[in-house]
Amino acid sequence: MSEAEHYPLGFNGGSLRAHCMEMYRDELKLAHGTCFIVWHRVHINGKCENKLLLFTAQHNASGLNFFSRQCLNKSCATPNKLKIYLPLNENPFNFFIHEIDLENEKIIHHPEGENHCDVIAFNISAQVAEKIEPVAFISTRNMGHEIGSQKYAPADDLQILGFPFERQQNALPVWMSGNFAYEPSRKFPYTWKEKDISKQRELPAYLINAKTFSGQSGSPVMRHHRDQPSWCGSGWMTPAGAVDELIGIYTCRLEPTGLTNMSPDLGLVWGCEVLEGFFIPENF
Repeated sequence: MSEAEHYPLGFNGGSLRAHCMEMYRDELKLAHGTCFIVWHRVHINGKCENKLLLFTAQHNASGLNFFSRQCLNKSCATPNKLKIYLPLNENPFNFFIHEIDLENEKIIHHPEGENHCDVIAFNISAQVAEKIEPVAFISTRNMGHEIGSQKYAPADDLQILGFPFERQQNALPVWMSGNFAYEPSRKFPYTWKEKDISKQRELPAYLINAKTFSGQSGSPVMRHHRDQPSWCGSGWMTPAGAVDELIGIYTCRLEPTGLTNMSPDLGLVWGCEVLEGFFIPENF
């Protein structure tokens, strides 16, 4: 990297860990959302291998409301292609487009089935991974494994890292603050209607209190610590013990009478135990 090509001194590497995603029907852009990439070591055939999964909200790819199964697009068009803007390795603020063909790419659902959670994943190949700025990956070692313990409590702060606006050239994600709005140690009981039939289920998710928007569906939800990996002029400097702790994936807004996507203050976040379920050998 030349002297003229570097991140500003003190630039927060955490701002490279959420990626803008656009949903298309052929060449027609339908909407945009957010995604992120998680790195994990998986045991496959007796060997430990590094694997990457790209996570987003299931409804971003299906075009259907996860609960009601109604079309999200006014014309009922559903996506058949995703375009994801990823930061180039050693090319500050330059991005490349990674396309996913939804009709041919393997869509990874949770082992308990596609109705278990509004979350899906895609494999990131080694060839694509080599092109991505490494600080953009979130390690499973930095995932919050203690949602149901004393570590978190109602009203504790958290951050949603995503794209509420249409993507502009070289734009970075927006950090939005919120807090736990429900007891984190308990699954959230939720009632909704699907084809005029009322359904209820305890979701492996929790409520947050935050003003969010549709483009943030699929955003990583973090516990942010100020001492983050920062650019020191010749590389990334990470203070001892400093991490952005991933605590889940934000997918939608809720209101007490059901899912309408119109209430801006209560959001649904699927916890890390959901994300961990995707890292099984069968998915690679």
